[in-house]
Amino acid sequence: MIKRTTVFLTILFLLFSFNFLALESVKSFQYSSCGQCIEYFPNGDRVIAGNKTIEKYYSYRDWYNGLKGAFFVAILDQYDGALKTSYSFYGNGASKVVDMAVTESNFYLIANTTSTNLPQNRNLAQPTYNIDEHKEKAYIVCFTKDLQIVWSSYFGGNKKDLGSAIKIDSNGDLRVLLTVQSQNLPVFLGEPSTCNKNEESHRILYLATISKDGKQVLRSTYLNRFNAIGYSMDIDKNDNIFIAGSAFNKDITRFKNPSTIPKCGSYGFVSMFDKNYIKIWATLLSDTVNIDSNLESYTSVFSVAVDNKEIFVTGATTSQVFPITTNVIQNKAGGKHEAFICSLSYVGDIVWSTYYGGTADVFGLKILPGKSGNLIVCGFVKKDEDHEANDSFFNMQNSYQNALEGNNAFVAAISSNGENIHWSTLYGGSDTEIIYDFALNPYQGTMSLVGGTSSSYIPFFGETDNCEMNMLLITDNELGHNIDVRIIY
Repeated sequence: MIKRTTVFLTILFLLFSFNFLALESVKSFQYSSCGQCIEYFPNGDRVIAGNKTIEKYYSYRDWYNGLKGAFFVAILDQYDGALKTSYSFYGNGASKVVDMAVTESNFYLIANTTSTNLPQNRNLAQPTYNIDEHKEKAYIVCFTKDLQIVWSSYFGGNKKDLGSAIKIDSNGDLRVLLTVQSQNLPVFLGEPSTCNKNEESHRILYLATISKDGKQVLRSTYLNRFNAIGYSMDIDKNDNIFIAGSAFNKDITRFKNPSTIPKCGSYGFVSMFDKNYIKIWATLLSDTVNIDSNLESYTSVFSVAVDNKEIFVTGATTSQVFPITTNVIQNKAGGKHEAFICSLSYVGDIVWSTYYGGTADVFGLKILPGKSGNLIVCGFVKKDEDHEANDSFFNMQNSYQNALEGNNAFVAAISSNGENIHWSTLYGGSDTEIIYDFALNPYQGTMSLVGGTSSSYIPFFGETDNCEMNMLLITDNELGHNIDVRIIY
């Protein structure tokens, strides 16, 4: 059933408490749904992929907790947003979709699963591939626009290998980023990984090019030999590859600015590779203090986007001495966890960088350059239970909602030089809302955002269905007007 209203809200949910960078869930949900990815087809139709919780809970980007649910995909009509068709994946384990890429005729999903019986008509996995209900594996599926499966395959080795991102290059082939533990994945460039083979908790980044028909791995390599998680990937028009995430190892000899790594904790990174997977540069985003400092901090880059030789990233940090530049929106941290937004040059230098938060914990989750010349950013604001009355979100401008009701989502449009806020608003009710993804309409100045809510009442919308988590779909324009809100049960 779809309820529709015209007014306010933004999106997505999966209730979790932020044990920073573990991002763990603290509440159980049953038979609930949440949108995870959204894209526009060239004709204006929208495709949404999301997750259904069947038992226990989901965790947001949590490496260790098991998956407890299924994933689904739905096509919405370009004109009235009506549901045209949908498809759900149920197996004997649990699955969670993480990313999506779209062409004119097909689209591709990458998910992580413990199921051993999902449909498969290709075999991209290693011969020693071990499907184990306690070890999630990547799963890739190609659909036509009417949701016919063209091909699908598991992808992984003999340990836990999770999909992180998927993109389509200029040849129409797939670039797939995984965060893996297996040491036996195919390597057609460079050397096999030698990263801590006996340590189950260590994670390595792995990049592969898969033919558009799913029949072969064209190129692949391990990208690092230190403990890291990949969160986001983008490709420019020359097929250069940009990867962002978190790393936890002090082996930083290959980075441009190794003096900025924190003594403990984690650091964010952005790396650029050419189309042949040769690394051009890698930049750390972390403390500006010396490596010998006793200061402990945690930083993750959750999203990277490339546009006309400019690189934009957003994420979250606990650092009070993050590399913030002058003449930006916010130059001092306000809370324990603060969102940040940065612009990098094509040689990996910081052009500008700003905090974006408040006294509450704030996390930047997705960034895209808008068609109006602005940067669109979405994220999550979490109230601190110890001092709720003092929690705030600083950067309100032309807002639909400027008071933090619960754990709410935010959406903002800022100038491409990081100096001005064009509009910024909170979205949500008394419980939790989160926006995981948004997409820009290729022909109009509108955008669609997806996620979920656990609030029983949403301002300007009203009461929601008696379900512990509902999927939300928001349509807005880049100027922050004409919001259309739908709750999908």
